[in-house]
Amino acid sequence: MKTQTKRLLAESFKYCIDNDKSTEFMLQYMQDTANVSLDCVTSFIIKLHVSAKAGGQNLLKTKPK
Repeated sequence: MKTQTKRLLAESFKYCIDNDKSTEFMLQYMQDTANVSLDCVTSFIIKLHVSAKAGGQNLLKTKPK
């Protein structure tokens, strides 16, 4: 997955969490924002969850534009 795609997914995920959006909205919003498939979004969220449980790198930390 490209760095730009990860950044877009992380930003859209954070937006949805911060604004208490539904899961259905979040999945579609992430797909539309990053122009990726549902499989890609799902993979990103799973990696985010696994990384958080393992105490690893925070995928939501994005570099400033």
